[in-house]
Amino acid sequence: MAKVEQAVELHIRTDQIQKKLVVEKVVVDMKKRCEHQLPYAAFQASSQVVTDPQIAAAIPSFESLRSTLYRQKGNKNEPLTPTSLRNLCIPDKYGKLCTGENL
Repeated sequence: MAKVEQAVELHIRTDQIQKKLVVEKVVVDMKKRCEHQLPYAAFQASSQVVTDPQIAAAIPSFESLRSTLYRQKGNKNEPLTPTSLRNLCIPDKYGKLCTGENL
């Protein structure tokens, strides 16, 4: 009887490890997609690939991955988000409207 219980426990642990690996792969896919997509779009696209409801439930929410995905995006061409109005600086290339008027 003990061998059967050990086999069942091993099967359960193996199944849990496989699910964790799939979830990790999904998160890695999200990070890769962030290079070309906005983080929320990357999250949605990667999450929709998962068809197993147990694995889908194990994927962290966007809120818990938000910082990671935005950090991964890390677009150096965009200005930094200001923390106050005092720090707000509009670069010249963004400071003009299509009509040529200053913003």
